[in-house]
Amino acid sequence: MKNIINSFTDIFRKGNSGLIKIVLLGLGLAMGLTLIAKLYFENTYDSFIPENNRTYCVLPLYEINGKLIDWNQTPGGVSILIKRDIPSVEMATRYTWVFQNSIFKSVEKDYIGVDKEGIICRKAIIADTCFFKMFPRNVIAGNVDEAMIAPNNAVITKSFADRMLEGRNKSYSDLLGIVIASQENDTAILTISAIIDDFPENSSFDNIEMTIPMNSIKKFMWDGSINLMGNDRYTSYIRLYQDIESKDVKDQMDQLFAKYLDEQVQEGTKIRYNIISLDEYHSSSHNVKQTNNIMMILAIVVLVVSILNYILITLSALVRKAKTVAVRKCFGASNKNIYALVFSDTFVEMLVSLLFAILLLFAFEKQVEHVVGTSLSALISSQSIILLLGVLLVIFLICGIFPAVIYSKTPIATAFRNYKESNRRWKYVLLTFQFIASSFFIILLMVTLLQYNFVIHKETGYAYQNLAYVNIDGFSKEQREIIKNEVAKLPFVTAQTFSTGLPLHGGGGNNVYLPGSDNDLFNIADTYYVDDGFFDLLEVPIIEGRNFNEETPSSQNKEIMINRSCSERLKEVTGWDEVIGGQIRVTEHCGPDDFYTIVGVFENYLLGNVNDRDDRPAVQFYVKAEIPQWDFIISNHLVKMNKLTPENMAAIQNIYRELLPEKSVEVKSYPDAYKEEYRETRDVRDIVMIAGLVVLIITLIGLIGYCQDEMNRRRSELAIRKIHGATLGELLKLFLINVMKMAVMAVVVGCVLAYSVAVRLLELFSERIELSWWIFTIGALVTLVIVAAVVVITTYKGANANPVEVLKK
Repeated sequence: MKNIINSFTDIFRKGNSGLIKIVLLGLGLAMGLTLIAKLYFENTYDSFIPENNRTYCVLPLYEINGKLIDWNQTPGGVSILIKRDIPSVEMATRYTWVFQNSIFKSVEKDYIGVDKEGIICRKAIIADTCFFKMFPRNVIAGNVDEAMIAPNNAVITKSFADRMLEGRNKSYSDLLGIVIASQENDTAILTISAIIDDFPENSSFDNIEMTIPMNSIKKFMWDGSINLMGNDRYTSYIRLYQDIESKDVKDQMDQLFAKYLDEQVQEGTKIRYNIISLDEYHSSSHNVKQTNNIMMILAIVVLVVSILNYILITLSALVRKAKTVAVRKCFGASNKNIYALVFSDTFVEMLVSLLFAILLLFAFEKQVEHVVGTSLSALISSQSIILLLGVLLVIFLICGIFPAVIYSKTPIATAFRNYKESNRRWKYVLLTFQFIASSFFIILLMVTLLQYNFVIHKETGYAYQNLAYVNIDGFSKEQREIIKNEVAKLPFVTAQTFSTGLPLHGGGGNNVYLPGSDNDLFNIADTYYVDDGFFDLLEVPIIEGRNFNEETPSSQNKEIMINRSCSERLKEVTGWDEVIGGQIRVTEHCGPDDFYTIVGVFENYLLGNVNDRDDRPAVQFYVKAEIPQWDFIISNHLVKMNKLTPENMAAIQNIYRELLPEKSVEVKSYPDAYKEEYRETRDVRDIVMIAGLVVLIITLIGLIGYCQDEMNRRRSELAIRKIHGATLGELLKLFLINVMKMAVMAVVVGCVLAYSVAVRLLELFSERIELSWWIFTIGALVTLVIVAAVVVITTYKGANANPVEVLKK
């Protein structure tokens, strides 16, 4: 205890460099431990689920003319069929999303929880009665089992309930029985029947805040809950009985679906299903694996550089510490006492560094959470704390043992004569590794910046730079016309249209048939309904036929437009010479006797984003066709301006607020939304940038310390050289050549390591930049220039000192 108290008093003593060690080690710990906690978070996905090792997600696998296409959603009846016909399956469930970021309001005027603006529900799903049996949550109020049986009920999470109760002296049970409706579909009335704990952030169900029973589905969408083909929007799960091998179940599933599906699909097409257990589903993803590997490398490099720099600074104080250690030895101190002294210093400095790291994380909490995509509270759990304490213990031992060994070997004679540390090989080793790490991060940062710039500016096939959009789910045709007429009066508005979805959101999944046939031709990306101005607004060329025309469509003569890929695919599978005038059926849109007539072919444009593009053949339907409940088909109002500015967007927002004050909407920038689709790429870039900045700061501080030590050690030599005619440039050259020899070799190694990691990094993206030689050349030169500049600046004062004054001292 006495040693620890002495260490606290000694920590900021002149010459001990305690503050520098604490700041730099704290930076390294903040970054490294956060990355390790994030890795643990990713590798414990869905661990809250009981028996998650025998709970499986059902994944379809399509084989079309020998080409395998996997997907992560199924038709609604898949899990039902598996449970019914395979005895090894203990339980099955499925769900599909229905609302996302939807505003809910009370049907009653005196509703206790919602003001006129309503409350946003991040995600609402429709699930069957077994959902909470397979994925149980703690029940705060109500009865979940009963809630999932009766139609028009809603099970909400604690976070959603907290927003309802905010500022009101009410309990959770007071919310039971409250009737609410979504702004997107105010005819679908829901009664709050149960409140449960939120799903963990590291789960497949994060952001789900409302669950609606499956028997209410017809109020929200077409009911495909028992179909085996098309409408593959359901996420399906099964749980096997104990000691059942998943391989056996897969074989039974192959036989089962071959029996039901092979006769319904086109020749050359097969539909099979795979299952993967939830304890490995998330971590088995190629992208997740690669991202985790990269984060692991970054965490290791940051922590190792921090440790080596700590040791470097600690041993740089050897000249001062050596006399203290030698005097202690004169008074009988053993090696054990020396070790205790060094470990006490290390313990105190690590403790203060850890506190500094924690303060940093909480001071920049929002920024940290934005970069890692997870709240700090979710990263901290009892299990993750044990892991982090284990890492800290290893760091403590490494930081303590090496200096302790060096100090314990200090000769007693040091106490009685001037001592100058001359063995600098260990400094070379530590600096070399830091140079390697710096060049590694600079090059990796260049790669991530170039990749992010590449995907952001990749050609999409449609014009969106001056485009704004508004989510108008639940607006009637009359309300849309009122808004459209007023918006058209704004001088900066050049065009506007309506659509079901947005190109950046991709398409749904449906299958194409010929009239009178039950054999599906291929799966399509269904972007649903658009107005006749849609293609003109987005500047998508019509390459065959014509655009939609409001004068011709009717319930008897439905029209459809397809993209170039769909046209080519249709010609391939049907033998048609021309597709214009051809008739096709599309699941979800057509009954057995319905069909759509192809009137135009538009050029392919990007659906989704570059990292997750939907390359399936695409179709689009006309919104003005006579479709039951068509008011709820339109979700977006797109407005093109001559210049997209906050002021112009605010003007459109004011029109909505003045004309329809009861509707809560937000005018959004399409370019901003498009950039947000690349958040994962941006987050990787930010993680590399922050880690690289930490490593670079640590390296530069270490380099400055090294140069200052060398100046102190060689100041007499420099003075004598200067007296004998050496110029300032020649003196600086002595230090520069010495350091640059280390730096050049280290940078070469850093380039090799950066290349190997960059290859893995770019595997995360379906479209990627080329790793050209100039990237590594520029990265290496930037590193060398920074090193050279620091050496010159640090050594300039000492090399320019008056030699007479130096020799006097």
